[in-house]
Amino acid sequence: STYAVGLSSLVSVNVVKSHFNVTPEFGEFFLKSKNQRDLPMGTFLRFNM
Repeated sequence: STYAVGLSSLVSVNVVKSHFNVTPEFGEFFLKSKNQRDLPMGTFLRFNM
């Protein structure tokens, strides 16, 4: 998990793009807050070959 070590999902995107000719989908999971201070929970990346 790149999130566990404090890396952005963009790190995963760069790794995937450097090894595969794909356009990945990526983003961040978070808990929505009522006071506009969302809590980050993790990142995701997926791609099809």
